[in-house]
Amino acid sequence: MTRRLLTAACLIGALILGWQLANAEYLLLGIIGALAFLLVANWLTGLAPDVFLGGLILFGYLVGNRGFAQLQMPGLPMLPAEAVLGIGSIVVIWHTTRTKTLPIRRDTLNFAVAAWIAVGLARLPHDVRTNGFVAVRDFALVYYAVFFFLAQEWCKVARSRQWIERCVTAGLMFTTPVFVAFILWPNTFINLTIAGIPPIYVKGDVAGGFMAAGVFWFGRRYVLTRDWPWLALTMVSGAGTVFCNSRAALLALVLGTVALLVLRERRLFKLLLGITAGGCLLLTAEAVWPHAPGQSSEAFRIYESLQSITDFSGTNTPISEDLGDKPDNNRFRMVWWQAVLLEARDNGLWLGLGFGHDLADQFVRTYYADDPEEFNTRSPHNFVITVFARMGIVGLVLLLSILAIMARRTVQRAWAAPDSGASAPWLFSWMIFVTACFGVVMEGPMGAVLFWTMLGMANVSGLEPAVESGTGEDVPDRVPEGAVAAAALPP
Repeated sequence: MTRRLLTAACLIGALILGWQLANAEYLLLGIIGALAFLLVANWLTGLAPDVFLGGLILFGYLVGNRGFAQLQMPGLPMLPAEAVLGIGSIVVIWHTTRTKTLPIRRDTLNFAVAAWIAVGLARLPHDVRTNGFVAVRDFALVYYAVFFFLAQEWCKVARSRQWIERCVTAGLMFTTPVFVAFILWPNTFINLTIAGIPPIYVKGDVAGGFMAAGVFWFGRRYVLTRDWPWLALTMVSGAGTVFCNSRAALLALVLGTVALLVLRERRLFKLLLGITAGGCLLLTAEAVWPHAPGQSSEAFRIYESLQSITDFSGTNTPISEDLGDKPDNNRFRMVWWQAVLLEARDNGLWLGLGFGHDLADQFVRTYYADDPEEFNTRSPHNFVITVFARMGIVGLVLLLSILAIMARRTVQRAWAAPDSGASAPWLFSWMIFVTACFGVVMEGPMGAVLFWTMLGMANVSGLEPAVESGTGEDVPDRVPEGAVAAAALPP
């Protein structure tokens, strides 16, 4: 009887699927296919669905960047980050009800992130009523922080943490080659589409931050293992950061390298100093080469790129061809930042202007006063200013609290085990944040998901995980960071 009922159910399901396929409706088929894929993945890897998908989207954002961020299941308007966020939240809620333990750890960083989300969530209903669905889209800059708590849950179990780290490592391996290929042959990637969307479409400032993070990610592995492939990957990531034409990424790399001295990561600092010295020798040789002397050399282009960072007036004109737009970029940002700050001060000092508010309106009237044009960008290219504009002083203070705790934790974890590479996941998040201060990075999933996931991983990196797939329960206190850092390396 059971077999007959099962057979009848399968036949009815097949008929429904056949009918939907005949009418070009793929929603139910996509859901069934996704569930089957997750079941097979769980059977093969032993990983929970949210962990498995979490690793895949990290790889996707590192390699596919903006293109991957726009992919969605046929008939289901669900982007990769939102899909994993939904599945992960369901898993965490189920685990919470089963174990009677909250996914929020009792430390200041968890409380600060939770408070920041709560403040944003409290004002969202009002903004939705005022500005419609666009408020939910802008609220993404807050709700992506949920990945911080998901990452902490994922990284409590050794196998899950290894999967996440390996996906990040694999993604960083491809970040620079794919970026270079996209710059050389953009039409090839644009024409290669899935449901009309190119899965790989690289955004320079986001990719630059990833490559800068890769320098510390791979450099940490080299100083711990002395395996030359990690050294090669460190140099490739460094070269990509220097030549990607993203001044924010270059600034992040410089600040991160200097920070290694404060963090007592002397071996990694010496490694990067040696790589920098070797790179300078090559650039010097290229600068005196007869075919590319002086001001037409790559060394001079890098010099002008760094110099243009301090050109706040935007009046200096670089000689290098691909830096011609930099002075205007500086003025573009300064005018927009001033317009947003003044508007937020006058109309939403404490609670902000709200999600969905057009932060470009005053800027367009000022910057394009004589030549108005269609302008679609919604972020003023600075995450901190965007948070102040959306959430006011209250939201800004909470964000600055998160950053202050991050800074303290970065130093504490590094000092607890000098030269262990313990600062690598923290520096990963810092690289993304620095680039987010000069571009649209953490307002979208490409930068935000990596930032919050790596921050969650870093925050539990000083806790010993369960031995294998185990229960994933919390374990007592901290163990030597160096041991954890070494154990987390892929074999």
